[in-house]
Amino acid sequence: MYLRLAKLAAVATGLTLSPVARAETVDMSVNVQTHNKNGICFVYFPMGELELAISVKASNNNVNVGVDDLPAALVEAGVDKESVPITLQFANGKSVKTDSGSYRAGFQYKVSGYWQDSANGAPLLAYLKGGKSITAKFDGQSFGPFQIQQTTNMGDDYAYKWLKECVTENGGTPNF
Repeated sequence: MYLRLAKLAAVATGLTLSPVARAETVDMSVNVQTHNKNGICFVYFPMGELELAISVKASNNNVNVGVDDLPAALVEAGVDKESVPITLQFANGKSVKTDSGSYRAGFQYKVSGYWQDSANGAPLLAYLKGGKSITAKFDGQSFGPFQIQQTTNMGDDYAYKWLKECVTENGGTPNF
């Protein structure tokens, strides 16, 4: 959603803009969704029909990732594979790879990845700070880039900050 803030402020206060005043267009789009359920903190980054999901269990900082709403044919073709690790490539060149993962078919078609040692997921969470986008790669496929940062300074590092706060509020100690 784009707003012309100067015009909006003028209308709200009943003022008129002088011919010299210029309205600045500010991108107010929200590309991060959050959820907190039973001590697990979730952030979601939508991109069209797809969604990149990252979750952190507050009690042990265990991290899981997934790409939701994949094409059914892709998931059904890979559902019997023993392991489908996910590589998450950041726009700045940093990347992390899950130890393992699997396709999930049913109500939702997705791929989920995880680390055996919960501490190994911490770099992913740390890379959210200052990151702009993530591309998910698995099983010869590439999806993204998923935008993880607001395009203005109004919500810098929102997902990173929200996850830290959520882990703390649920009795955990963030290790990222």
